[in-house]
Amino acid sequence: MNVKLLLGSNYHRLDPELPWRITIEDKNAIKELVQVAMDANLDDTVDYLRDRWSSSDPPPLDSEESGRR
Repeated sequence: MNVKLLLGSNYHRLDPELPWRITIEDKNAIKELVQVAMDANLDDTVDYLRDRWSSSDPPPLDSEESGRR
């Protein structure tokens, strides 16, 4: 099952675009990966975290948001 379908609006993916294909064992790409991470725009992720997790109330289930039960 697709995680986005399962979690609905409680799903957020942080996935910055890489400039090239990197294999998991490519230790030579570490500096470039760090730079990609440093340059990544995290505004949407920060907004999501603030919206969903900064209050004392748990995030709503999708059925609660849409009025379905």
